[in-house]
Amino acid sequence: MQVDHLLCVPNPYDNESINGFIQRVALENRYENANWIYSLKKISLNLKTRVGIENDILKLSELLNKDYLKLYALTYFHIFSKNNDWLPVLIRQGINRHSKYCPKCFKENGYHNKFWDISFNIFCSKHNLLLIDMCPKCKKFISSNLKNMNTCLCGFPIHELPHLHIPIEYSRMGSFLEGIFTKEKHTKGCLINLTAEEFTYILLFIVNQLYFERYGEQAKVSSSFIHSNGFIEVIVDSIRIFTSWPTSFYEFLDNYGKSVKRKDRKTGITTYFGKFYMKLYSQFNDPCFDFIKNEFENYIKSNFNKGYFNRYNNFEAAEGETKYVSGNNASKILKVNHDTIAKLIDDGLIKGIREIVGKQEFLNVDYDSLQDYKKIRESHIALPEVVSILGVNRFLVLKLYDMGVISGFEKKKTKTTMQILFDKKSVLDLLQKFDHVLKNSDVEMTNQKNKIINFNGCIHSWGCMQKSSNELVEKILSGKLRPIGKGKGIGLQCYLFYKKDLEKIIEEDLILTPKDTYSIKEAMLILKTNNKVMDHWIKEGIIKFNKINSKKVLIDREELEIFRGKYITLPEIAKVLNQNSTQLINRIKRMDIEIVVASTANSGGYLFYRDEINRKLILAEINS
Repeated sequence: MQVDHLLCVPNPYDNESINGFIQRVALENRYENANWIYSLKKISLNLKTRVGIENDILKLSELLNKDYLKLYALTYFHIFSKNNDWLPVLIRQGINRHSKYCPKCFKENGYHNKFWDISFNIFCSKHNLLLIDMCPKCKKFISSNLKNMNTCLCGFPIHELPHLHIPIEYSRMGSFLEGIFTKEKHTKGCLINLTAEEFTYILLFIVNQLYFERYGEQAKVSSSFIHSNGFIEVIVDSIRIFTSWPTSFYEFLDNYGKSVKRKDRKTGITTYFGKFYMKLYSQFNDPCFDFIKNEFENYIKSNFNKGYFNRYNNFEAAEGETKYVSGNNASKILKVNHDTIAKLIDDGLIKGIREIVGKQEFLNVDYDSLQDYKKIRESHIALPEVVSILGVNRFLVLKLYDMGVISGFEKKKTKTTMQILFDKKSVLDLLQKFDHVLKNSDVEMTNQKNKIINFNGCIHSWGCMQKSSNELVEKILSGKLRPIGKGKGIGLQCYLFYKKDLEKIIEEDLILTPKDTYSIKEAMLILKTNNKVMDHWIKEGIIKFNKINSKKVLIDREELEIFRGKYITLPEIAKVLNQNSTQLINRIKRMDIEIVVASTANSGGYLFYRDEINRKLILAEINS
């Protein structure tokens, strides 16, 4: 038999659910199975969760002889249909597939409230009860398509569902949610002018992120809550973010950002906030969500200490807007290197955090403490910074301080230790003094091996002569040893010198201040030869030495004087006669002059008896 419409149809309540209304109509018409109504017009059973129900609602409107819009309002499609991109998420996760009940409300009012279909609404604020979605008899979810509106499919009475009391805070959360959905737009606090649809979208996002963070799996928001692990707590904590804004939001971010979310990243926002951060900026571009993104940025700027702010793609943090700055930015602000920032943190001179990730270290520095330190050090700076400016080791800096080249003062660092603070101007003046003694810019520099050395090379060569680096600096500042230009490096490291200029000064000092013993290198300079030739002469037994240990060899001054009186080298002969060494050695060989030591491979080293050379060659040359 064809049924065009039902005769006994009550009016729907404004807040009644579509499935509950159909069940109430069936009860009024004394149908044994409410689902028979669906079959009369081939209407889909899942009206509340199926996208595209307009035709079904039209059929139902004709069958029940009720206004189409009034029936359509019994669903949430009139709220959740404004943004087509969001709709699948809102319906799939925002609406329960089964039904929840407040047993007291149901007994008092006699209908199913559509607000109970909202997946994250789990409290009855009127009776301070938890909404129940599972039958205590059959242990199954209560179906949304009951045959009889008053009983579970197993026959258990709905009004006899258990009464589970909730804290007053939870009850207030229920009122908070109800206010959003009944007014369809919130008018106070952080949610001002946010629609129910927009609130649902952002809340579901928070719920999913928080649930996954705690339990490592996706939350089944629309299908369960009481039986699901920790779901009630997740719902409560998610709603609390908005009822206690922004304090609870900051607490959420504190806890969420404690663990690494992406192991493919070393540090930064993406590492610690993962999908929450990425989805917040990729899925919530509507201006209505600016409030949560703005507060997230405020949190990052004032609390987050595990990232480099100049790497943030979604927002910019100007200097001074963030509580912490990266080690790189701190280095730029103080104009020191990365290691110096780490040392300042360790010494307690600035507040900061050193984070080791694998083999890499990340520094995050408290911006206020950095600025305070910057003011203190405007006129005076600590030892590590002097090292960074001058590009030399701390020992040389202290020597320069002791000799008065740079100035400063000492202050107590701890009860037992002192710290020197150096006058920054005196440090910079030292660099200017080096510039002042630079040779004329038209001096041609070469890059041939061993021809040019930098300041550190000078220090090394000077130290090998067992001389104080203070003396070297004095000779540079006095103009006795002048740099010829600047190369790579920082501070004093960049100044370049001719090696021959340095050797000349060392040689002059050795002659003016004779010593009882000399090192091999000192002896080489006195004898004007190189290392290979010196080793060759020692092996030939021409020069005797004293071996102090496996590395240190000393030669007595008397031994060198005997050597210089007894022997003469080929370069010395060539200089006296002003002749080419190659032609000269061929001539010597033809004259039958005794060669005491022959040349070592391509390194020179010829030795002759001085008396014989004077008698047979030099005097003969002069007399001719």
